[in-house]
Amino acid sequence: MKYLPTVFLLITTLSLNAEIITDDTLGQNINLLGPGFQITSDLGQQHGGNLFHSFQDFNLNSSESATFSGPKSVQNIFSRVTGGNPSNIDGLIRSTIPNADFYFLNPYGIMFGPNAQLDIQGSFHSSTADYLRLGENGRFDANNPSNSLLTVAPVEVFGFLSDSTASITTQDSNLLVSEGETLSLIGGNLDINGNFIKLGKSMEREFTTKLVSPSGQINLASINSKGEIIPTKFWF
Repeated sequence: MKYLPTVFLLITTLSLNAEIITDDTLGQNINLLGPGFQITSDLGQQHGGNLFHSFQDFNLNSSESATFSGPKSVQNIFSRVTGGNPSNIDGLIRSTIPNADFYFLNPYGIMFGPNAQLDIQGSFHSSTADYLRLGENGRFDANNPSNSLLTVAPVEVFGFLSDSTASITTQDSNLLVSEGETLSLIGGNLDINGNFIKLGKSMEREFTTKLVSPSGQINLASINSKGEIIPTKFWF
C-alpha cells in the first residue's frame, strides 16, 4: 500500500485592526491597545501650554476611538506621524482637555472615512505639512523629527519641503468642531469626496461629506510647491 503525503491547509481570516504606535522620539515606542486608545500626556512631552505627541503610525477604524488627555494647562495638542505611512481615520478622535486646540500632522497623507468624527472642544487643524514653526525659533518636524525644537510658542507657519505634497482625502466624512472654533484642512490636493442624496420627498439634496464649524471658520488650503503658509488674523 502506498501512502500519499497529506498537506493540511490552515485557512485563517485576518481581521484588519487599526494601529496607533508611538515612536521613540518623544518617549517610548509603544503599540497602544484599542479599540479605545488612551493617549495620555506622559506618552508625549509638555512645554508650557503645548503638549506634543509623536507616532510611528496612527490609524482608526470605524469601531475605534483615540482619546487624548492631559492637564487643564494644555492649550494646544500637537500630534505628528513619522513612520512614512498615510493615516486612515475612520473612527473618533477625542480630547478631554478643555478648550485645547488640536493639530494633526502627517506629511505622508491623511484620509478621513465615512465614520470619522471629532469630539474636541477647541479647533482642529489637519495637515500634510512637513513641519510647524513655533514662534521664531521653535519647530515641530514630522518629516525629520531630529530637526525639532519644541517650545511654548504658538504656531507661526505650516512648512512644506516638497513640490509633491501629500493629499488630504475625505469620503462621506462628517467633521464637526464646536461652536466658534476653526476646522482646517491644509495639504496638497484636497479630495472632498461624497454623493448628493435626496432629502425626503423634497427636491433638496445634501452632500454626504460635511465640514461644519457653527459660527466659526473653515480653512481649506491646497499647496503644490515648497514654501510656508502663514496664518493671518483671519485664521485660527
